[in-house]
Formats: sequence, C-alpha cells, structure tokens
Amino acid sequence: MVNDLDAGRAKAVAEEIGGLAVPGDASSIVAEARDALGGTVDVYCANAGVGRDGGEPGEPLGEQDWALSWDVNVMAHVRAAHALLPDWLERGSGRFVSTVSAAGLLTMIGTAPYSVTKHGAYAFAEWLSLTYRHRGVKVHAICPQECAPTCSTPPAARATWSSSRPRSNRRTWPTPSSAASRRTAS
Repeated sequence: MVNDLDAGRAKAVAEEIGGLAVPGDASSIVAEARDALGGTVDVYCANAGVGRDGGEPGEPLGEQDWALSWDVNVMAHVRAAHALLPDWLERGSGRFVSTVSAAGLLTMIGTAPYSVTKHGAYAFAEWLSLTYRHRGVKVHAICPQECAPTCSTPPAARATWSSSRPRSNRRTWPTPSSAASRRTAS
C-alpha cells in the first residue's frame, strides 16, 4: 500500500510497484490496511517526508514551510503510531520502520525545517523504541543520505536535482532501490 496526501502521486507509485494507492494522511493507510489485511498490520514503514530549499542564506523559509515540514516529517509518523499501537500492544508485537534521513542525525545546510523535523522524527522513533520495546514493539530508524530521484519524482525536480550536482558525481549517487539492495544484502 502506498500513501500520499497527493492522490495522483500515490497512484503513480502504487502502479510502479504493483501496490494499492491510499490517498490521505498516515491514519488513512492504517485503517485501509486493517480492512485489506483482516484487522492486523504487522509491519508499518513510515516513509513520509517533504523538504523545501532554504533559499539564500539569511532568508528563512516561512511559517507555512515549517508547518508542512512538521506535519509530514513528524506528525505523519506520530499519527501512524497512534493508530497502530493499541493493536500492537494488545498482541505484544509490531514493527515500526521509520525512514528518517541522515539529516535527522547531522544538520543539513540550507533547509532548517527539514533538518529540524528530521531530528524530531528520529527522536520520535527513539522514544517509541524506548517506551514500547519491552511490550514487543520493535522500532527501526533508517537514516539514508541523499539518493538520486526516482521516476515518481516530477521531471522538473529530477532535472533540477541532476543539474545541481557536479558532473563527476552524478553517477555516484545511489538510487533508493540500489541503496535498499545494498542494505538488505549486508
């Protein structure tokens, strides 16, 4: 199942991977997954994330950018956990996999809302783990560095991303699937 606030993007990614699109916030996908799976969700991959460029130094992003970053990068994970925990605690098992970002460990220059909220997402995953691990809930925080954009990234954004990288580095950035393949192989 693929969840996105943008129904068109959710559908495009779901078609790409052979999945089911569930537009809406994180709690929407939890309810839909319960219905589709007969009431239980064993593993949840919280992969919500949004970032905005910080503009020129000294020109901070506006309050709307901060609110969007907070809502998607932190609160989507909180909402999903809130929807999942009652069942997981009752069963004594569940797995929450949170894709955070290396920016959740080290500040990323140029975009304060992204860095700050990714730190928040990492802290939330850590809190979930410390609070519920003794009750069978496993929590993983994945903190990848930058990856090349995928085909689900709008073409204009892919072009901007590619042209902003030094020509010598363009082929060295991992794609999400190559990074996942290397990680699962190790």
